[in-house]
Amino acid sequence: MRCDWLLLSAGILWLASPAEAQTARVSVEVAGVTGELEQNVRSLLALSSPANARDTISTLRIRRLYSRAPEQIERALQPFGYYRPTIDSDLSTGGRWVARFTIDPGPQIPVTSVDLRVRGAGREDSLIQAAVAAFPLSAGDLLLHQEYTAGKTAIAQAALDRGYLDATFDTAQIRIDLEQYESAIVLDLHTGPQYHFGPVTMLQDLVDPRILQGYVTITPGEPFDLRRLRDIQAKLTATSYFSQVDVRAQRDSAIGLEIPVLITVQPRRAQHFNVGVGYGTNTNFRLTLNADFRRLNAKGHYANINLRASSIERSMSARYSIPAEYPRTRLLEFSTGLALLDPVSYSTNKFVLGADLSKSLGKWRETLSLAYSYEDYVVGGADTGTSNLLIASTNFTRVAADNNIFARKGTRIGFQIRAAIRGVLSNASFVEISVPGKGIFPLLGSSRLITRMEVGYIVTDQFFDLPPTARFFTGGDRSVRGYAYRSLGPSDPAGNITGGDVLFVASAEVNYFFYKDFGASVFFDAGNALAGLDDISLAQGTGFGLRWRSPIGPIGVDLAWGISEEGDPRRIHITLGPDF
Repeated sequence: MRCDWLLLSAGILWLASPAEAQTARVSVEVAGVTGELEQNVRSLLALSSPANARDTISTLRIRRLYSRAPEQIERALQPFGYYRPTIDSDLSTGGRWVARFTIDPGPQIPVTSVDLRVRGAGREDSLIQAAVAAFPLSAGDLLLHQEYTAGKTAIAQAALDRGYLDATFDTAQIRIDLEQYESAIVLDLHTGPQYHFGPVTMLQDLVDPRILQGYVTITPGEPFDLRRLRDIQAKLTATSYFSQVDVRAQRDSAIGLEIPVLITVQPRRAQHFNVGVGYGTNTNFRLTLNADFRRLNAKGHYANINLRASSIERSMSARYSIPAEYPRTRLLEFSTGLALLDPVSYSTNKFVLGADLSKSLGKWRETLSLAYSYEDYVVGGADTGTSNLLIASTNFTRVAADNNIFARKGTRIGFQIRAAIRGVLSNASFVEISVPGKGIFPLLGSSRLITRMEVGYIVTDQFFDLPPTARFFTGGDRSVRGYAYRSLGPSDPAGNITGGDVLFVASAEVNYFFYKDFGASVFFDAGNALAGLDDISLAQGTGFGLRWRSPIGPIGVDLAWGISEEGDPRRIHITLGPDF
């Protein structure tokens, strides 16, 4: 009897083994849906997984996965609101195995009601209520699970940001009625109590604590807010003192509803030296030597020395910075420098010694400066001289951007006044007013529009006693492209550019990133330096280029044409650096 069973089992195995041993490759074809729908279908189809598509698998496994495919396709369509699909499938088993699925997703299921409730101590909190009001789905909309999840997450995050750390959803449901073919959303958030900040401890012995107290903008007893902790961490990390900053709420050490905050830091290297070799359209090849002295003493003083060498500039500069007790608000800096500047239109040897005091005024940054400069210069071929100027200036700048390195949306506005008085360590009097601005605006997809404008005006009756660095010139890769650096401006009878007392520059550029961090641009620039407002003649440049979104900001290579009479036929411009 036992022998009969063994023979029967062996026979069954022998009969099954050929089919089980057969293997094949299978390809999957999907029709009727495109874009995100098709991507989601393919990602959930086990039959089209990379391993199954790449390797040979048993024909028995192919049939098993094929039988499960309709259910997987239905699940893939549901996040987009399709709950009544029609799926036609076919599996060809000739020389090549092909699974074909033709999908009619049917109508999207509508949302007939949205019930959002907030209970507990935070039910009237303005930030939570704003997140509720901004919930992306309402009655009459078509159901999209992604929008439901985003809205739910935003409400939970608002509660967390406002210190309701025990907040939970008692109910979080999308209720589907397939008979009536409608859906209802129910979210019921219970916030629990609101926590508050407890004592703040910063563990560091590098810098006088009074220098850093301006960064710690929270006070014990205030409502707990995670956003404020993130802001403190970002600002401390941006200083020259620390390489890492950890701002942590110690909830396990909470006393009642008060949560202590612990700040730990890792110091940066006290000195940092950098050698750079680069290329720019304005400078050609250039060499840069830079030395940062990040912590000179316990008061947080720091310094920088910079050397530059290129075809148009050989310079050395040094800066010594003294932060006040609130360094984000006030900073006193002393600077000096020597430079030989030799662009197309002029050559000058310059010495400068100055001091700056900068501080925050709300969302604006104000900088007051006083600088003495001496220049020995040649402009064109015949305009030569020496200049002594004691220049007082005030500058206001406001930057608002979603990301200063690479912005999808942002603006920068500036306003500057500079002046010197003849006889006060100056051989000429003048007043200069300039207003620069830049705006970045999102367009469709990954596209963005970049606009620039700068206007300037110099009031003086001693224009030709001013050195070239106190006159207006334009042209170059960050001005009017298609023209050499600082090559545009009024000219003398011999055709030498002498500089102007009026400046106007405007630019419009469209960036489109077609593959990850790589994109293209088209642009149009117009501008000039003018001798008064009687004859406004603007040079124009246009072109196209490539963009790479690098960690230090966009890097661009542009081919530009100067389309005015003064312009070169074409010129390559290379730019790099952050947007703001």
